[in-house]
Amino acid sequence: MEPLSYSLKSSFSAIRNSLQASFTKICQIPEKITLTTNNYTPKTPYDYACPSAVKMFNAHKKDGQAFGVKSPKELALKVVESLENLGEIVEPIDLNEQGFMTMKLKESYLETQVNFLLNHGCVYNTEKKQKVVVDFSSPNIAKEMHVGHLRSTIIGESICRILEFNGHEVLRVNHVGDWGTQFGMLINQLKEKYPNFLKEMPLLSDLNQFYKEAKQRFDKEPEFKKKAQETVVMLQGGDEECVKAWKIICEISRQEFEKIYKRLNIKVVEYGESFYNNMLPAVIKECEDRGFVVMDKGAKCMYLEGFEVNLHLIF
Repeated sequence: MEPLSYSLKSSFSAIRNSLQASFTKICQIPEKITLTTNNYTPKTPYDYACPSAVKMFNAHKKDGQAFGVKSPKELALKVVESLENLGEIVEPIDLNEQGFMTMKLKESYLETQVNFLLNHGCVYNTEKKQKVVVDFSSPNIAKEMHVGHLRSTIIGESICRILEFNGHEVLRVNHVGDWGTQFGMLINQLKEKYPNFLKEMPLLSDLNQFYKEAKQRFDKEPEFKKKAQETVVMLQGGDEECVKAWKIICEISRQEFEKIYKRLNIKVVEYGESFYNNMLPAVIKECEDRGFVVMDKGAKCMYLEGFEVNLHLIF
């Protein structure tokens, strides 16, 4: 059997559609039927059940008859006799005295489905393939991932797998926080605690604690804060030593993130905030040309009218 001419069938849809067509043909009304699944057991040896003959007969019964028959079982029998396209899927349908219909999938049908999965995997041919970008957990460098990051990661991966199953091309993007003022304080903390960091990679076993220490100094020591702000300017300007320190911090953090992604069997493409650094000058110039930028304490700032927000500093 050629893989391109065959795909996995939905047994539920096939059975329901065939039953619906038969009921509509016999009863001459467009009433929707009911089909339920069943956990196959020795006491209930069937996969699907349909009570619609009983329900429809009782709902339309008049003077002991409905649809030209005298019982739900007779209605069910007429429906079964007019069924089409189910011979390859189910065994002969069973009817009880009340007109309740039960169906068991054929072993040959199940074997065909399983063999297809073994030979070709899951195949779903979508009419229009698209390229879809899914934004993932986006943790911050030098901070531990928390349960919120795990939640968005698992939800994101689930969405990606559904889209890929439907034949779409998916790009898993991790927009990590790897740029900004916090790197001024982190780089200065690294320089002071590990002055030989350029020659010997520091062992930052607790990167989260390292971040907390730097943040406390940034909040409490004015001189450290000023140096951190100056370092950010140097980093954004491409200072060699600052860039190397930044890369060290990012790589240590990235290795910790990867442990979690590897355990979840997830591969992401990283597009950090730093990815957009080269684009900033053109954006700032456009904002200046349009009159959105004002100077405040040596920084270029933008304010949003009608909103109370913190300053967005552009050094």
